[in-house]
Amino acid sequence: MKVLVVQNMTVVAPGLVLEELERDGCELDIRVMDRPGSNLPGSLNGYGALVILGGSMNVYEEDAYPCLKLVGTLIRQALDEGIYILGICLGGQLIARAMGAPVTRNPVEEIGWYELKLTAECARSPLFQGLPEKFPVFHWHSDTFALPAGAALAGVNRGLRQPGLFLLL
Repeated sequence: MKVLVVQNMTVVAPGLVLEELERDGCELDIRVMDRPGSNLPGSLNGYGALVILGGSMNVYEEDAYPCLKLVGTLIRQALDEGIYILGICLGGQLIARAMGAPVTRNPVEEIGWYELKLTAECARSPLFQGLPEKFPVFHWHSDTFALPAGAALAGVNRGLRQPGLFLLL
């Protein structure tokens, strides 16, 4: 399967996600958006999955980061065509926004390692098979978002019910 990976910043690399996709035999097309001359394809034709990584920008900074608007278009295409999507941090916010959920300032900034506890509903999902009920996750964000329609909260940290992780059902 051919996978488009949107890497918003050079310093926010795909890491373990890359290793897993390569292990599964995926053909990766990684677009590093802060490199001069980088661009995104106009459509997902020929791709079987879309991965959107994090970055220091916010979803509402489309004027400063024009590629965010195109990422939103690609997300909507993936949703319409049933193409797999994985969003990490900013990527999750972009997916939520493309699905009509508001992205807003979080009352508290979350920076550092925090334990994430899977919800019972999502612990049953094949996506999370093999993961423990609780595990450490690194956070670095000041925004949050409402759950889009058709999504379930997948995990909570520090007892907050904010959707840092969600699963489309």
